[in-house]
Amino acid sequence: LGRADEAQFFRSYRWSRLPTGVIKPKGWLAKQLQLQADALTSHLPLFWPEVQNTSWLGGNNDNDGGIHESTPYWLNGAVPLAHQLGHTRLQSLVEHYLDGILSRQTPEGWLGPDTEHADFWSRYPLVLALIQHHEASSHESGIRQRLLCAVLSFFGAVRNRLDSGT
Repeated sequence: LGRADEAQFFRSYRWSRLPTGVIKPKGWLAKQLQLQADALTSHLPLFWPEVQNTSWLGGNNDNDGGIHESTPYWLNGAVPLAHQLGHTRLQSLVEHYLDGILSRQTPEGWLGPDTEHADFWSRYPLVLALIQHHEASSHESGIRQRLLCAVLSFFGAVRNRLDSGT
C-alpha cells in the first residue's frame, strides 16, 4: 500500500455500529431474552436493595466502598433488552429510573450520588445506558434532547473536575 492508500485504509471503518433496538431477536433467542426480561431484569428492583433503594434515586443503598455501580450496570443491561424486545413494562421501569436520575443531575452536570469526586467509573455504565436509550427512543419524543443535554453536561462536569484536580 502507498501512503495515500494507507491513509484511506485507516480512515475507513471495517464495521458500522447498529443503533440499539434495530435488531429484533427471533426464535430461541427471542424466547430466552423474553424470559430474562420477564424475570430477573424486570423484578430486580423489587427485591434487591442495591437497586430497589438506590442512592441514584435518593436512597441509601448501592454504595459499596463509595462506588455506586449496581444501578448503572443494571440499567446498561435493562435498557437495550427493553428496546430490543419492545417490552413495555421493562421500558416503563427503565424510564422511571432514568427520569429519576436525570431529575437529580446537579447544576454542575454531575450525575448520581456525589460521595467521591473522582468516581468517574460508575458513571460510564449509566452513560452507555443513556446513549442506548437515546438511540432507541423515537425522534418525536422529547427524551432524546434531554438525554443528549444530560450527557454533554455530565462530560463538562468531568472535565471541570479533572482540570481542577478535585
